[in-house]
Amino acid sequence: MTTQLLRPGRVSPMRKVPAHIPRPEYVGKKAPKTGEPDVKSPEIIERMRVAGRIAAQALEEVGKHIRPGVTTDELDVIGHEFLLDHKAYPSTLG
Repeated sequence: MTTQLLRPGRVSPMRKVPAHIPRPEYVGKKAPKTGEPDVKSPEIIERMRVAGRIAAQALEEVGKHIRPGVTTDELDVIGHEFLLDHKAYPSTLG
């Protein structure tokens, strides 16, 4: 059995988000705000549905590009650009 040592990868700089895309309240903070009500308004529920749909589509798009030799950094770019194209903030940033 051959063993191979892991080598640290390169971490890309944080990707940019255009100014016209609204930032979630947690961006730039240590932790997100807590204590929101469990019961959401119909407007908030609809916005959550839209966000979930876009997130699912982003995962599907990234999945189309998974193959040997494609790095996770390259997949991250695909997901990031998909979200920006849909005027969504990539929630994993920051």
